[in-house]
Amino acid sequence: MRTGRCSVVAEGVMAEFHRDIKDVHGNNDHDSEEGAKILRMLETATKPEVLMAEMSSEQLTSFATYQALTQSDMQKSIEKALNEAGLSRSLGR
Repeated sequence: MRTGRCSVVAEGVMAEFHRDIKDVHGNNDHDSEEGAKILRMLETATKPEVLMAEMSSEQLTSFATYQALTQSDMQKSIEKALNEAGLSRSLGR
């Protein structure tokens, strides 16, 4: 039973997160768009540290902002899914 609930929660979190990411991209915010572009470049780069060393401060700021927003959105999605599944209290909160 618990494994089934955990699977449902995980699926809900991922669906919510992907929906939120699409909304962020749909808003066409320049920093989010630039940050997402940089993330894709870094994920496919052979030496991402070299790419990062060559980035301007504006690019690094866009990337850091995008990462922070993405992390915050993921945390909110997880908290929402746990609350909806009635599991938030079981985590000691």
